[in-house]
Amino acid sequence: WRVRLSPDQGLNVLRMVEEAEKGNLKALYVMGENPVKSLPQHDRVAAALARMEFLVVQDILDTETVQKADAVLPGAAFSEKPGSFTNMEGRINCFQPMVEPPGESRPDWEILDRLGQKLGNPQPFGAVSEIREEMVRLIPQYAGLADISEGEWTWIRPLEGTRLFSPQGPGDRIPFSSLEKSEYEAGDDAYPFTAVLGPLRFHLGSGTRTGASKRIAGFDVGGAIAVSPQDADRLQITTGETVLVQSKFGSLAREIRLENGLPVGVVVVPMGVNGNDCLNLMPLSSGEIGPCGGFNRCAVRLERQ
Repeated sequence: WRVRLSPDQGLNVLRMVEEAEKGNLKALYVMGENPVKSLPQHDRVAAALARMEFLVVQDILDTETVQKADAVLPGAAFSEKPGSFTNMEGRINCFQPMVEPPGESRPDWEILDRLGQKLGNPQPFGAVSEIREEMVRLIPQYAGLADISEGEWTWIRPLEGTRLFSPQGPGDRIPFSSLEKSEYEAGDDAYPFTAVLGPLRFHLGSGTRTGASKRIAGFDVGGAIAVSPQDADRLQITTGETVLVQSKFGSLAREIRLENGLPVGVVVVPMGVNGNDCLNLMPLSSGEIGPCGGFNRCAVRLERQ
């Protein structure tokens, strides 16, 4: 858009919390995220957001983070607006609205478009079609795609011959970053197990959206912790019993279930249930996990209740 971009990488989400606690971060625009629930130390995150002078939250649900906002911009869900998703294999999936957005909610693009006008943008988009035209004109992977909103599925154009999949078959291998252990994963005699934190197939992430589904709630997803039969035998516990899972940073109590094939010494703690309390096992710290680190593994011990 012919503007100079700052070379400063800015703050990652953990640093944002830390700077808000110090009073250095004055305002924040949160879009489609619920950090009060999706980050460790929920109370600490909520207190940090409360310290800021102005908090704007744009979302489709009344979340824990929305409750802290000074201004709420109601967005529209994917079924309430036109658009497209480009998945990891490069396939473009387009969709049209099935229902009208409720109340005064608006598609995200329209909210941002209107905000841009308020900030002085003299050339608002005004329509999804205009955004797509700009994508086709400026993004090499979309070049030459006349209309990505109509008809059959289509694919982005691979660059330099590298792609995951395509109609012509597999492409060149794509390099992946090496998996590095975090400082929280190192176990010892006091914390001999590695806890892997991850969502069940019924939930996405912290469960903010999927936790609001009555249909999913009907599956009675309790978030039982998966333990190998060998570890369960050694601890003299079995399916349905409750264990205390404790790390160096916190603890939680849940029922267990035995899972064949799970490596000895590994337990799986589901996310998205019980207020996403699995993050009680993790600290909110930049630590050694880097600017793109996540909260998915830590050393724990199990105690029978």
